[in-house]
Amino acid sequence: MSCAAMRDPLRRLDRAFAALFRRLESGQRPGFPRFRSTRRYDSLTWTQWVVRHGRIGLPGIGYVKVHWHRPLPVGAKIRTVTVRRHGRHWYVGFALDRPATTPLPVRGQVVGIDLGISTFAALSTGERLPGPRALRANQPKLRVAYRRLSRRVHGSRRRRKAALHLAHLHEHVSNIRRDHAFKLAKDLVRRFDVIYVEDLNIKGLARSRAARDIHDQGWGSFVRILTDKAAEAGRSVIAVDPQNTSQMCSACGALVPKPLGQRWHRCACGFEADRDINAARNLCRLGESRQTLTWPSGACVV
Repeated sequence: MSCAAMRDPLRRLDRAFAALFRRLESGQRPGFPRFRSTRRYDSLTWTQWVVRHGRIGLPGIGYVKVHWHRPLPVGAKIRTVTVRRHGRHWYVGFALDRPATTPLPVRGQVVGIDLGISTFAALSTGERLPGPRALRANQPKLRVAYRRLSRRVHGSRRRRKAALHLAHLHEHVSNIRRDHAFKLAKDLVRRFDVIYVEDLNIKGLARSRAARDIHDQGWGSFVRILTDKAAEAGRSVIAVDPQNTSQMCSACGALVPKPLGQRWHRCACGFEADRDINAARNLCRLGESRQTLTWPSGACVV
């Protein structure tokens, strides 16, 4: 093995203990560094490499054939190359300094997004966007894979084979979820200048009875991807406190209490709408009111 790759574990160990001592000095929860076995240590990083004829050359490894996802950006300075194992496959990731991107043109549109379970997202425009529900769709296959793994003898070759099959299924679920998040985030960033999302306590919600469905939707990863894409395109993603947004009428501002099972909003003023769309409109109005000195008139897309 090349000494260039063996320096990376030392850097990781140094960062882990530096973070531990920093948390101890600040009075935070320590979080001691965790031992990584050979099954959990699944990546190596190089600072020296070469690309030739579609292959990547790594010191101590040699030239490896790569199925390129896309060409490397022209003019970008590559810092490190990380080879990581995901189940049965190996992936190469490049950390690079990209040149400054050109912001997208201003469209003058803002939107509020209400995240849900039955519908992934409801927009203040009246759109309801479905989610992939990848975990629910692959639950029968996962159930069979877990039972097969539990019957295998610990440390046996058949157990490792069953574990790889289970890891492949989970990777498939994760890829579906990430693909949906990236495509939806790209569409929203192109259409709207300012995006208001719920400031949700996802960890707290994940301890409820709907924990599996909440994890299946992947709200946290979607918001992170949306925030990164918005920053790159010169857009803004602003988190808004969602308190009473589903109970308040977006037309007159009156509180209309209703249980969680009631999915349709009806107000005494005569306004009716889907519960999630009404909440998205309230998020948009509330976000706009906090950005301006007066209540906005017609600024939200409703």
